[in-house]
Amino acid sequence: MPPTNTNFVRRYGVAVVAVIVAVAVRLVLDQFLENWFPLATTVMAVAFVAASVGTAPAWVTLVLGALAVDFLIMEPRFSLRIAEEQDVLRLLLYAAGGGVLIGLFEQLRTERQRAESNIVQSEERFRQLADAMPQIVWTALPAGEIDYLNRQWFEYTGLPQSIGNKGWAKILHPADAPLTRPRWAESLRSGTPFQLEVRLLQHKTQDYRWHLMRTVAIRDSEGNITHWFGTATDIDEQKRAEEASRYLAEASAALAAVVDYESTLQKVANLAVPYFADWCAVDMLNDDGTLRRLVVAHHDPAKIDYVHQLQREYPSDPQAPMGAYAVLRSGKPQMLSDISDELIVRSAKDARHVELIRALGLKSFLCVPLVVSGKVVGVFIFATADSGRRYNDADMALAMNLASRAAVALENGELLQALRESDRRKDEFLATLAHELRNPLAPISNALEILKMPQADALTRERSRDMMERQVNLLVRLVDDLLDVSRVMAGKIELRLECVALASIVARAVEMVQTLVDGHAHVLDVQLPDETLAVDAD
Repeated sequence: MPPTNTNFVRRYGVAVVAVIVAVAVRLVLDQFLENWFPLATTVMAVAFVAASVGTAPAWVTLVLGALAVDFLIMEPRFSLRIAEEQDVLRLLLYAAGGGVLIGLFEQLRTERQRAESNIVQSEERFRQLADAMPQIVWTALPAGEIDYLNRQWFEYTGLPQSIGNKGWAKILHPADAPLTRPRWAESLRSGTPFQLEVRLLQHKTQDYRWHLMRTVAIRDSEGNITHWFGTATDIDEQKRAEEASRYLAEASAALAAVVDYESTLQKVANLAVPYFADWCAVDMLNDDGTLRRLVVAHHDPAKIDYVHQLQREYPSDPQAPMGAYAVLRSGKPQMLSDISDELIVRSAKDARHVELIRALGLKSFLCVPLVVSGKVVGVFIFATADSGRRYNDADMALAMNLASRAAVALENGELLQALRESDRRKDEFLATLAHELRNPLAPISNALEILKMPQADALTRERSRDMMERQVNLLVRLVDDLLDVSRVMAGKIELRLECVALASIVARAVEMVQTLVDGHAHVLDVQLPDETLAVDAD
C-alpha cells in the first residue's frame, strides 16, 4: 500500500478508535453518571485526535462521537431519535465546543508548522552560508558532540560530514593533540571560547597545514549553552611567512658573524637543517667546470658519510637535465615537490644506485644557484626525508632568498679580505718608504757639516752641493709617492729605471758615507774594474 494511503488509514483509524474508546469508557461510567455528561469522554476524544493526527480526523471523531453517544448512551438507546430537548442542547453544545477545540488545535498546528518551517529554512540558510565559507565550519551540542560539518570539511579532509568527533583524531597532528584536548575540555566546562593554532592533515597532498581553530558558545535568553559554533581557518601561508621572516633574520645575523668562505657555507647548511630541510649540501664550481661537494648537513653524522660515499661511487652527470649541473648551466632553480620511486628508478644508473638513493628516503628536492658578483659559483641543494615535507613555490622563494644572503655574506667576506690585504700592503709600503726617507737625510746632513767647515775648499763645497741636490731630488720623488694615494693603497713604489754605470752608483754611495768614515779616522778603499759595467736601476 502506498505511504499516502497508509497515512490516511492510520489517521482516520485513530479517529475511529478514539470514538470507540471514548464511548466504551462512558458506558463503564454510565452506572455512576447515568444520564449526566454523556458527551464528556467524546469531547476528550475530539481533543486527542485533533492534537495527535490533525483536524480533519477530529471532525470525523466529532460526528462519529455524537452518533455513537446518541445511539448507545442517550435515551432511547439503540436509536438515533432524540427524545428530549436537553439532549438536543447537549448535542449543540458538544458540536460548538468540539468545533472550537478543533479550531484552536488547527491554529496551534498552523503556528507550529510555520515555526518548524522557519526553523528548517533558517537551518537551510545556515548550511548554505556555511558551505559557501572558505573555512571549515561545524556545530556541536552543549556537551561537545559535533552534529554538523560543512562541505569544506569534506573537501579538505576527504572524510564524511557525518563522522562527528571521530574525524578530528584522524586529521589532527600528533604533536598538537596533547594540547588541544585539555583546552577543549576546559572550554566545555567553563563555557569560554576555544582558540588554538593547530596543524590539520590535507587528504589530497597528505601535508599538514596550519589552521586557526576557534569555537564559541551559543546561548539562549537565560544564558544556557544551546550549541557550539566553530571554525578552522587556513593560516598556513601566513604562518610559514612569519616563520620564514624569522628564519631569514636569524640567518642574516648568523652570516654577519662569519667571514671565512667555507665557514659561511657551512653556516648556511646548518641553518637550513632541520628548519627548512632534512638534508642540505653545497657544491662549488672548480676551475675546470666540475662541481666539488664542499658541505653536507644532516642531524645524523653517519648519514653525512653515507652521502659522501654515494657521491664518490656515483658522481653527478654534468649533462643531466635535472640537478646541480643543470642549475649551474642555466642559473635557474629547480624543484621536485614529490620524488616518486618511479623517478628514482629512471634516474639511477644501476640497481645498487637505486638501493642507495632509496635508503635516503627522499621526499622532495630543491636546488638553487649561488650567484656571487653576477656569476654562478655553486649551488645549494635542499631535500626532505623524515619530515615528509613537500616543497612548494614559497619554499623555492625562501631558498633563493637564503642563497642570496649567503652570496652577500661571501661578497662581504671577500671585500673584508681584500681590505685586510690592502691594509697589509699599505703598511709594508709605508715602512719601506719611511726607510727610504731616512737614507737621503744622512748625506744631506753630512754635506751641511762640510759646508760649515772653514777649511773646505771650493771643489769640496761644489761636490757637497751636488750631493745635496741629488738627495733632495730623491726626497721629492719619495714624497710624491707618499702623496699618490693609489700607490699607497696598492703598496707599490714607482721605480724610474735608467741605464746607469755601476761605478757612478758606487761613487755616490761612497760619497754619502765619506764624511762618516773620515770622522772616525777610517780608511775606505774602493776598487772598481777598468771596464764600464752598466745596469738598469733607479
